[in-house]
Amino acid sequence: MVIYFFALIAGISKLEAQTKSEGQQSLDKIIQSLKALDTAYASGNTAEAQSDFDTANTEWKSVSSKISARESREVQLLFESIQTKLKDKVSPKELSKVVHGTLEELREDIGRELGEKKG
Repeated sequence: MVIYFFALIAGISKLEAQTKSEGQQSLDKIIQSLKALDTAYASGNTAEAQSDFDTANTEWKSVSSKISARESREVQLLFESIQTKLKDKVSPKELSKVVHGTLEELREDIGRELGEKKG
């Protein structure tokens, strides 16, 4: 019985580690897509910027269920703000401020929740 219990715990730990690893990979994709969005928008390529946003947003949906509801809501609001600014065709500088704020939130708070070292 004791051996079964430890095997069960080891299985859960392995599953948790895999889930965190997948979350970190998705987080990396989100960060990469948001950086690309910022670059594309600054160069006037709004279609590419929207595509990069869609990629980041899709990845975000897979990560948001793996973190606390509070942190998830904060980032979701930032994503909604980015989407609104893209639709409103704001200045690149204005969009960049929100993108950089979102990147900071992702790197610090979400990265920490997923067990990633801040970098």
